[in-house]
Amino acid sequence: MVKSGNIVQIIGQSMDLDAITVFVKVVEAHSFSGAARLLKMPKTTVSAKIAALEKRLGVSLLHRTTRQLHLTEAGRHYYVHCAKAVQELELGESALLAARGRPAGPLRITAPIDIGHTLLPKIARAYLEKNPGTSIEMILSNRVSDLVAEGIDLAIRVGKLADSSLVGRRFFDLSMRLWTSASYRDATGILEHPEQLMKHRFVAYTGMAPVMLTDGSTDVEVAPRPRVTADDFEAIRSMLVLGEGIGLLPDFLAMDPAYAGALVPVLPRWKFRTDSAFSFIYHSRKYTSPNVQAFIHTAMELLSDIDVSPAENALRRNASTAV
Repeated sequence: MVKSGNIVQIIGQSMDLDAITVFVKVVEAHSFSGAARLLKMPKTTVSAKIAALEKRLGVSLLHRTTRQLHLTEAGRHYYVHCAKAVQELELGESALLAARGRPAGPLRITAPIDIGHTLLPKIARAYLEKNPGTSIEMILSNRVSDLVAEGIDLAIRVGKLADSSLVGRRFFDLSMRLWTSASYRDATGILEHPEQLMKHRFVAYTGMAPVMLTDGSTDVEVAPRPRVTADDFEAIRSMLVLGEGIGLLPDFLAMDPAYAGALVPVLPRWKFRTDSAFSFIYHSRKYTSPNVQAFIHTAMELLSDIDVSPAENALRRNASTAV
């Protein structure tokens, strides 16, 4: 704890708000290197600012080891007050940006790999064309990123929002069906019911078994024995294109224009039963940055032009050639 005899001396000294911000980010990122990435400054600079702050205060704020970082008792008390102050400063800046209403500077966005290879580039290009003073950094990963610790402005995720400190806005519903290649279809014939899947080679997403299919009125659970499993839908798509069998794919991925005609639907009336959706996730701040607002607005405008779910007439055209 700070000794009472030091209080007057500390107050009399000029505060280094930059060092205080660095301290808060180190705590939130759980590491010096994480804070350095977040603040876009060298790790040595982060260390130097923390050391200078501790020297000015006359106390140790952090216990550092080669693997872990812990707050001291004084550090915990100091962080509580500093975090509030830094948040208010950030809110003030966000309010000015929101009032200005003009996107500017970088936007860091993370998304699953399959979205990053299909939908995200189209949205990013439209966003950049509308906002010439901006730039985008894409972080493509199937893991769930810590937006605060990694300095990410916006995420695209599927499933329910677990972190109450974040805000979610629905992007599009996840629609999935069974797909295969024309060569496999020609070699094996047409399926008439999901139960026939048990007789076919199957390519499955890791851990995604059994499979619940629905035609809108009837649900059928099938548990095909996969010959191949993968934790990446693009890998599954590649295996299906090569004629390895039948697999479950998101419609937007199966109908990617780059793979036009490579895959045909299996049992087109039957869909994977799910209520999941892709959503935009961002910090629950009082004021959302113009960059985030503009990117989401651009994405929603393009939604009708992007094949996130195939139109029923397209499926009808393919039905005659479906397995």
